[in-house]
Amino acid sequence: MLAKASDPIERPLGVFPREACGIWQWYSHHGSPERWDGRVGADTYPGMKGVPVVVGWNELEPRDGDFQWRLIDDVIERCAANGLYIFSMVWYLPPNPEWLYEKGVPRVEIDTFKTEADGEFAHIPYPFSDQYEFYFHRAIDAVADHMRSLPPPLRKWYLFHQGTTGSTGDGYCYKGQPKDPKYAIPRDEWDAYCKKEALYQIRAFTGAAGGKPPIPLLINALNDEEWLARECPAMVLKNGVGSHFYQSNTDKTKFEQHRPWMTNRNSLKRPVFIRGEGETAFMDQTRWFQKNPLMNFYWSALYALHMGIDIWNVGGGALEMPELCMAFDTFNRYAGQKIPSQSPVAFCALRDNLNADDTERFPEDKYGKYTLGKVGKRETKIDDFKGASYESNRQRVEAILKEFAPRGAVVEAPSVVLASGMESRRRKGHNDVGRDRIEDNYCRFLHQIDANETSVGWWHIGPPYQPYGRFARGFDSAAGKNAICLAFDEDFFAKEAPGKLKIRVTWLDRDKSEWKLVYDAKDNPAKTAMTVKGSNYGRWRTEIVVIEDAAMRQRGERGSDIALLGVSGDAVFHLVDVERI
Repeated sequence: MLAKASDPIERPLGVFPREACGIWQWYSHHGSPERWDGRVGADTYPGMKGVPVVVGWNELEPRDGDFQWRLIDDVIERCAANGLYIFSMVWYLPPNPEWLYEKGVPRVEIDTFKTEADGEFAHIPYPFSDQYEFYFHRAIDAVADHMRSLPPPLRKWYLFHQGTTGSTGDGYCYKGQPKDPKYAIPRDEWDAYCKKEALYQIRAFTGAAGGKPPIPLLINALNDEEWLARECPAMVLKNGVGSHFYQSNTDKTKFEQHRPWMTNRNSLKRPVFIRGEGETAFMDQTRWFQKNPLMNFYWSALYALHMGIDIWNVGGGALEMPELCMAFDTFNRYAGQKIPSQSPVAFCALRDNLNADDTERFPEDKYGKYTLGKVGKRETKIDDFKGASYESNRQRVEAILKEFAPRGAVVEAPSVVLASGMESRRRKGHNDVGRDRIEDNYCRFLHQIDANETSVGWWHIGPPYQPYGRFARGFDSAAGKNAICLAFDEDFFAKEAPGKLKIRVTWLDRDKSEWKLVYDAKDNPAKTAMTVKGSNYGRWRTEIVVIEDAAMRQRGERGSDIALLGVSGDAVFHLVDVERI
């Protein structure tokens, strides 16, 4: 049984209770507590699990040596009183205290790409100066000592601290370039600096401290998880790509980077807790997202789960919109379940993906050559996150789109269809053709077998007021594709027999098509659990069946445990969810 915050049981360092996983608050503008509206429950999403305590260095230490701990403690006390979990973070660079310059820290003027409203990014202290290091380390030591000294009634709600070195915790010190070239910091030097500072923060928060308890630590943007695991076995990770919505280019590469840490098949022998921020939903750069917030939040939730996110920090504005609760409930249902044998549920959200850089599925002799070309003035490589030119690949993109447009695929923002992950996220519409994107369904512990050989993908199908139809898979009986075969993770039933299972299938009732659900039963590897016939209802429906004699030894079609099989017509499906009873 997982420990609750109220239990006296000590958790292994870096392992957090299941009920802490799910939707958390995030700050829409800056992070300092005095800018936070203080809502911890009543006016926000009722399923919210926690609140980050984020403070800028300029407010934490407004005068040399004068730390304002009430900024942190007030929020922690309010959250604990409302049964909400907490993690902490200090933004050092910026927002930084102005008195640093009076102490001899060089002031670096930045030609920033941030707006005038973000004036604090226009200048920052030079992080490589000895004076800066002295005050930076002093602040880290003070924060570590304070957090490690929290009284037990508060400490049981406090999970971890996120250490920062880059600008607002990101991967680099400048949001732009310094106007004086002598303050330019090459990326390799910055990476070495970040490792050095990570070691300092690891020792401050987890080292010996007069008997004070150690605190798990999240160190962002090192891109060397194995090194971090050796130095900080209680590490926590951040996955920004996985939490900033779905269907962005390069997410396949990021998924493979994080995949080992989502399971116990890594050097730490445990899944690593992962958080991510989704705060840009209502910004100008994501207007495509705002066209249907429920659908996009819903698929972002499924995507974040597939990417291993345990804490999804969602902006407060979204959490105050009751019409989005369905999306957040979906994330909460599955979040934190990373050990197959201990998870009460498995799911598979069906989808197809069209990668223009996949020359095996889309041969160049049929669809056109995939050309790296240029992005602006930059030469690119196939694994370069900067992207590839649409103009150099127009024929290929259009050929792929033409084949799948009859089933709903679109390219609404062609200029960024092959762009970098960040640029593709800022698209003005949906792009169902892209590159280096996850090719699988969004799933956990339940995967599809031979998806493209047995079924076909759909996009933008069904009524827009239901969120399910952004992606789907279905049958094409004319092409001999009339099966969706699914198998559980090999460890899902490792500790116990399947027993009684509840299976939910969400499908589109758009015609008179008929299908059945079969499963590997003790006395029959293809036993029918239910047969369903459409009534031309025009909406997505969910069918539920309970089975009590499952074997789930993968003796079904194509080695499946369960399968959706076409009887007549071409049914379309969204989700299969299996819950232990």
